[in-house]
Amino acid sequence: MNYYIFYHFFNICEYTFITLILYDCIPYHPVKKAMQISIPVFAAISVLITLNLQDVLKLPSISNSIEGLLVITWCLTTMWSIEPIDERSIFRRSSFWIALAFFVYFIGTLPFNAIYNSMMAVKSMKISTRVNFSIINSIGNYGLYILLLIGLSQYRWKKSIQPLS
Repeated sequence: MNYYIFYHFFNICEYTFITLILYDCIPYHPVKKAMQISIPVFAAISVLITLNLQDVLKLPSISNSIEGLLVITWCLTTMWSIEPIDERSIFRRSSFWIALAFFVYFIGTLPFNAIYNSMMAVKSMKISTRVNFSIINSIGNYGLYILLLIGLSQYRWKKSIQPLS
């Protein structure tokens, strides 16, 4: 089954959710405004790329690359904006780990995913390209999930439930 068609829609959802997660970690209003604007702009560009440049039956490598570059930018901005407002180390801040998780994932997968369709076009490279795609994306996902779990473990949950008296 060719599942790449789903990636064309998934990229838009994924970018939206990652941007909104990182949006919550950034204190700078101009950057937040840029992030808000980037969501519909990215969605429109992705749709245009799918309709005009890239076959829906192929991995949306152009949209993936744009998404990756934008997310890497938001991750770096998030890590750069972490301020020492209390005694906690940067390693005890969930925003650092969450930004690091997405950063590591996209830095690791972006180069290969960007050239995936070109490599698949070479008949002698199809099998090795699929194997490498699976390996690189699996390692990237494991790293992403591990770092996200660390980030969630460092998150300071707000207590909304009052104890029974």
